[in-house]
Amino acid sequence: TNYGASFSFVTGFTHSTDITGYVISSDGSSHVVSDGTNVLISSNTGADWSAVSVGGSIKLGRLIMSADGFYLGGNNIAGSGFYITANGGYSWVQRTTYSFVDYFVTGVGNVWYAITQHFVYLSADYASSFSALPTYFDNLVVVTANSTGDRMIVGETNETFSFSTDNGDSYSVVSSPTQSPTTSPAQIFVTPLKSWLTIAMDWTGNYITACAANDHIYVSSDAGVTYEQKPDTSAYWVDIVMSVNGQYQLAGASGKCGLSKNYGDTWTVSAACLRGDTTISVVQVAMDSTGQFMGVAGSFSTSTGNGVLISNNYGTTWSAVPDFSSSAFSGIAISETGQHQFFSVGSFIMYSSSNGITWTLQSPGVGSFGKLTMNGDGSVLASPVDSSYIYVSHDYGASWTNTGRTAFQDLAINYDGDYWVGTTGTYIYYSNDSAVTWYEGGQQTNFGSISGVACNRYCDMTVLSAYSDYIYYSYDGGISYTDM
Repeated sequence: TNYGASFSFVTGFTHSTDITGYVISSDGSSHVVSDGTNVLISSNTGADWSAVSVGGSIKLGRLIMSADGFYLGGNNIAGSGFYITANGGYSWVQRTTYSFVDYFVTGVGNVWYAITQHFVYLSADYASSFSALPTYFDNLVVVTANSTGDRMIVGETNETFSFSTDNGDSYSVVSSPTQSPTTSPAQIFVTPLKSWLTIAMDWTGNYITACAANDHIYVSSDAGVTYEQKPDTSAYWVDIVMSVNGQYQLAGASGKCGLSKNYGDTWTVSAACLRGDTTISVVQVAMDSTGQFMGVAGSFSTSTGNGVLISNNYGTTWSAVPDFSSSAFSGIAISETGQHQFFSVGSFIMYSSSNGITWTLQSPGVGSFGKLTMNGDGSVLASPVDSSYIYVSHDYGASWTNTGRTAFQDLAINYDGDYWVGTTGTYIYYSNDSAVTWYEGGQQTNFGSISGVACNRYCDMTVLSAYSDYIYYSYDGGISYTDM
């Protein structure tokens, strides 16, 4: 209490673990300490202390405090998420599902700045919400601002500091940089905030491609660290697949497909996959491991064409599956070798064991099928039936068994067919015994509304696309998730 001339131990103060944060209000009266289990609060310059639980297993790390002592914030170091309080630390709420690298709050708590590795986030409403600012940085490590928040500075690991006087809309470099920040808001993103509809992944997990509602195709070649928006790909994309190495990628929308033959770098968007029939609304696309065999299933309002088309030459030309009188094809699947091909229409399964040359009509008699999901060799085939339960076939679609699992909105199966990950739209579930028993994944994560799921060859890496703006990643088979 004497400008740092001497220090003394605080008395009447106990803590359970190592202290992780300590902040003091501008007048010195309010002190708040985090010890990894509780926050300890003093309102009389450290003379008396009271312990407050943040809640559950949440453990706060480094703290920040507004000058008046009312607003505080900190990361959950026991998991993820950023938590804030508006009453001096006595009650806390989660403000984001992700954690920040660094954070700062202004004098009265109205303006907050926080950073992830590549972006600055701003809140101008007392931390009610945070929004990512468009400028992309290489590797942010620190952020600070003045008491009103109109002057802000961020620092990177390359010894660059960037200064903003307009709440982060623009920056000027204020030290000699070894590498300057890249301003490219329309091109490079760290999981851009979008209403995601569908997502696909290669076998290694390095290539991830996601499609947003009435938006573009976004491609990541670094396991989801950054995404690049692909020009001239805007559509209402509903499904996407890729070859095992990510080189060939196929997306479907109403009246068109998007096709890339160079790892998602460039795309051709046209109705070529539908042989020019723009009345077809694609519902599902499929591909073998190499990209040689591709398939499109869809429904159409007129009888001008066939709703299932396949290609056996890497998407160069397309042909119709032998005529089948229907206007509502619901699913398609192709094995890794391309030998086994399926499509569903109503209560029927069409099956080819000859790379799509000849087809057999199968009528299992269990109800109407939806989208098809298959393991690598085609020996495990799954589909929702009557939009009610997930059914599985182990004899190439001839007979089906009810798994007892409520129908999923989207489903992924690993190559061997024993590991499944599915979403109901609100929750995520996984099974490690071929859909016999199921477990809820991501129980500590508020996903919002999940739209798509994809996994690598073994399903040890899983990605989810969500309408609520995020892409979530799991590296433990779908047990736990984080967003990037």
